[in-house]
Amino acid sequence: MSGTAVSVSADEDLSQNQSSKDKGKVQPSGRKFAGRIMKKKKQKKKAPPIGSARDFPCRPCVTRATKSPGYECASQDNTGAACWACAKNGHTCRPVPPGAVAAVRAFWELNRQIDDMNEDPCDAWRSAAQR
Repeated sequence: MSGTAVSVSADEDLSQNQSSKDKGKVQPSGRKFAGRIMKKKKQKKKAPPIGSARDFPCRPCVTRATKSPGYECASQDNTGAACWACAKNGHTCRPVPPGAVAAVRAFWELNRQIDDMNEDPCDAWRSAAQR
């Protein structure tokens, strides 16, 4: 009988020892986490300061001007090599292909006229196409 009493007391000591170890630990709950997981917000880059209009546009700015007549390709106010719009959007400022320079120059002049006239761009394009 004494052997069984010893084993019971040993079991009690073992359970007390484990409970003292587990006192500082947090037990996970049985239910799932219902709250939203918050993501760290990414910091946005500030747009570079806008400078003066360029004499000749880069290739991405020609594309932008076809979509919104009167658009101008502007330099950055600081010493950045890319134009303002390319630097703002994180794009590479690519030059116009040599074979398209004459056509782009004519297009850019029309684009500036539209910007100066402040009228409906469709009317200016029609009058330029009739010349």
